[in-house]
Amino acid sequence: MNAAMFQHKEITDIILRSFYEVYHEAQLINYLKATNIEVGLLLNFGR
Repeated sequence: MNAAMFQHKEITDIILRSFYEVYHEAQLINYLKATNIEVGLLLNFGR
C-alpha cells in the first residue's frame, strides 16, 4: 500500500485589540520571511 504524506505549515497571528494597525501585517510578513513559510493568517478578534 502506498501512502502519501502531506505537510502543512502556516503562521497564525492572533490580535486581540479593538483596532488593526499596519505594523501587525508587517510583523506577520517578517515571520513568514524568517521561517520560509508561504501561508500566514492575521486574525483580529477585537471589538
